Amino acid sequence: QAYKDDRLVVLCKGACMLPMGTQEENVYGVDEVAVLQTIAREARKKGTVFWGHGPGTKASLMQKAYGYPSAQPVPKPLTFEGDAGGSVNSFDYLVEYVKYINLVKQAKPSLP
Repeated sequence: QAYKDDRLVVLCKGACMLPMGTQEENVYGVDEVAVLQTIAREARKKGTVFWGHGPGTKASLMQKAYGYPSAQPVPKPLTFEGDAGGSVNSFDYLVEYVKYINLVKQAKPSLP
């Protein structure tokens, strides 16, 4: 919904993907720490920031929804065949990457 409303902003190390006018743009060379600190400072000005269901409820809600996860098989390496289905929307590529990374996390691979 945030993407459809032109409100979705993705902040990564050194880059920011955000809607500008009728298109999305990648802004490189941003200081992500300064941007995040500014967002946090402005949010705190509006009041206390907290989990919406009250203190101590997040863990129990997440466990109720997902249980204790068990390791999943390691996914095949991520590849974008051709032009990833003809999408011209760079957020589509990000979505596919995030889905893949979540599968890797669920596999709980051993790290060197």
